[in-house]
Amino acid sequence: MDIINLLIIITITPLFINLTLGKKQKDGYKTILLSIFFTTILLTLAFGILSTFGEPLGEKISRGINEIAVIGAQSKDVISLLGLEDVPKTQRIEELIDIYTMMTNALPSVLVILATFISYFEYKILSSIETKGKSLVYKLKPIDTLTFPKGTVWGAIILYFATVFIRFLEIQGGDVLEINCRVLFQFFFQIQGIAVLFFLVKKKKWSNTVGVLLTIVFFLTMLGQMLLSFIGFFEMGFGLREKINRKMNK
Repeated sequence: MDIINLLIIITITPLFINLTLGKKQKDGYKTILLSIFFTTILLTLAFGILSTFGEPLGEKISRGINEIAVIGAQSKDVISLLGLEDVPKTQRIEELIDIYTMMTNALPSVLVILATFISYFEYKILSSIETKGKSLVYKLKPIDTLTFPKGTVWGAIILYFATVFIRFLEIQGGDVLEINCRVLFQFFFQIQGIAVLFFLVKKKKWSNTVGVLLTIVFFLTMLGQMLLSFIGFFEMGFGLREKINRKMNK
């Protein structure tokens, strides 16, 4: 039931914000970013409320992890998939618990990422609906124009090192906070990296299909994902597209 409530939040909140601000804010990407911001706040409040007035969500998940791990340790398919055929049953359970715990620790960031995709597609749908000859919200500009607010990268760096410091102090929940920050920063750097890719495709006067294919190629490997993150990082921090544009126009 708790998960259902969280899914409702990440579906309804972006829709409400997109509808409300999309009529006033000409930059659709800013509207989407604001919808993600407010969704994140509501998710944080929801996690707090669920923990305060009921059984903490972490305990529910932890109990579920142990149950799933016991079942998974007995499944031939799971054992084969993870290459644990020669590992004793008790050790298999421990290793599965570690895997599932790592996955569930990243649940908040996964929900924010899911909310980002939901918000984007909701906005696209809203922008295609017209009433009295006008769209419900402003049309989205091409992806190559997407730019995160200035200073985002430096704020992200400070926040990340703050979470690493909290984890170093062994404050409860510090490891979970650090994992989620890392996942989210990497995701948004990659989104900015995708915008740079499409910018280069546009400069070369190639089809957008090339941009889509390049994005897929980058996401197929860990190295490609890291490279995409670095591209996004340098764009946010140093205005990579502006430098490329000046160089290409010489």
